[in-house]
Amino acid sequence: MKTKRRIFALIVIPCFITAVLSQAQSLFPEGPLRWNRYSYDISSSYPYLKELPDWSKIPILLEWIAKDSPDAGTDVAYSQLVALSRVDFGHPMRPPAGGLPVETTDYHKTQRNNAWTRWWESVGKSYEDRLRTRGRQNTEAWKLVSRDNSQPLPAYRVTIPDGWVLRATYRAGDYFGVQTESLTLRRSNENATLIRVLRKSTKGRLEWEQWQPLTLEQADNFAFAIAYAIDNPWLLQPKHRDGLVRKLEGRNLTLYYPGFQYELADQDGSIWWNDDPSHWHGARSVEENFMNAEGLGSVCLLLWRTFPDTSSTNAVASNTAGWRQVKMPNATVLDQIAEDLALRGEIIDRMWHSQRLLDGLEALNEFGTPRQIPAISRLETELPMRMKNVASILAQDSNGGHPKWKMEQLLAAAEKAKAAIQSRSVSQK
Repeated sequence: MKTKRRIFALIVIPCFITAVLSQAQSLFPEGPLRWNRYSYDISSSYPYLKELPDWSKIPILLEWIAKDSPDAGTDVAYSQLVALSRVDFGHPMRPPAGGLPVETTDYHKTQRNNAWTRWWESVGKSYEDRLRTRGRQNTEAWKLVSRDNSQPLPAYRVTIPDGWVLRATYRAGDYFGVQTESLTLRRSNENATLIRVLRKSTKGRLEWEQWQPLTLEQADNFAFAIAYAIDNPWLLQPKHRDGLVRKLEGRNLTLYYPGFQYELADQDGSIWWNDDPSHWHGARSVEENFMNAEGLGSVCLLLWRTFPDTSSTNAVASNTAGWRQVKMPNATVLDQIAEDLALRGEIIDRMWHSQRLLDGLEALNEFGTPRQIPAISRLETELPMRMKNVASILAQDSNGGHPKWKMEQLLAAAEKAKAAIQSRSVSQK
């Protein structure tokens, strides 16, 4: 078993929570916390060392995490910000690796600060008002998280966008045993669709599936459940391991060096939630503060067990909801692929997590239509420009060759897909 990284070195003891935010409050007066809390007095000018501030204080937390200060309160502020917001764009003052040049650390600091600022301006600033007018409890969503747990429905309210898109990506394995899953759950005013693409081996073909049936109410319940899962990750902690098969409920994919990312965004593309907590604070022992699911977090586990594979270990009867094969070409899938070609987020990280882009171009090479050519052309134009802007950063990075290699792969795949579409279009005339 891989050695788990301990992200925080603080030892936290159960304590009475005297101040909590409504939507992120703890389930127990004594028990787990989603934020870092010192068990002893420290020298710090941070005003919320021992209490979770309310939503209106988030601008203060944003100021604290941007401070170049040795004050330990900056780390407490960061953990509280993540707990309150349900998003995590990284600590601006904690670079992704040690020993980086000043230009590189400044770049990551700026990118992370900008991401937090965009979130606050587009989502956070107006969220409290929306929560007041549109927020509600959701019993069905709570059942998805708590299952047979006796804990009551939390008193706090949750709100979600009117229309939204959940994008989740999973990758595990190495060499010829790489397995991937890219999943998109889209909720519009008219309907909800859940589509995924699987690759079960490194050289295997892409397999497209859709979860059917799926109602608007079921989709919204799941979005609410994501919030509950982020706030209460300990409720999704696996009760046991499946021995040597190394599987988790809902999926038969390998767990060898797994990676999972997701985001829930509104119709304008603003990210509402992306945190997938795999650890917390305040349990009776250190081990009980971790998910013990190969580094995967509560949202990943919720997603898998709510929409499980159809298999002998996760059986779904033919007359109930489940994954159904999608025959390609499929117009809905192709439109989704075109949207996936947009370069969202920080470009270096995007190149490290380019699975959706490469899978999409591979599918368009085989099934694409002229309708997707503008999306391919935008990628061909935007990608080199954005990579040029970080050329000096990559030049100082010992791993900087990988993003550049991924760019070359993507541009070659884009050219190939566009040529194949154009060839099919001519032959069909």
